[in-house]
Amino acid sequence: MSLAVADQIYKEKYATACDFDALNSGCDCVLFDFAVNSGISRAIKYAQIITECSVDGEMGPQTLKAINDCKPENFVNTLCNRRLSFLKSLRIWGTFGKGWNNRVRDLRQYSLRLVEQAKKPQGLMETPKKETFEAKSMLIKGAWNKGYHPEDVKQLRELHGTE
Repeated sequence: MSLAVADQIYKEKYATACDFDALNSGCDCVLFDFAVNSGISRAIKYAQIITECSVDGEMGPQTLKAINDCKPENFVNTLCNRRLSFLKSLRIWGTFGKGWNNRVRDLRQYSLRLVEQAKKPQGLMETPKKETFEAKSMLIKGAWNKGYHPEDVKQLRELHGTE
């Protein structure tokens, strides 16, 4: 499967269900990645618990508003912590735990950098516009790139100057 086909599947199946483009920077990535790896409904339910919304596993306007009203650093850290607790409760943690832990660690670091970038004031230095789902593929780091063909990763890094 090509990277373009994978991106289309991620967008249609996961990003849309998580309302990715409407979420604050950083919050979007942690929710999306949790949904891809543990299910859309589970990821949204955890977000609803964190934000004290009614828990139904659906991303409706109340859930979206509640997530966006959270302090992004708190949401990112709390969702990552809850996700790790969930993963550690699985019988297969002993087999896959190290990789899952690395993935969540990398995701947390990346998402917190997005939160910080979004806080930078506009003025002399232009603040980058919040990226949409398509542009998020520019950083494929650590545990994230294992599912991609090495040539696709190399091409993305060259395209976005992250070599």
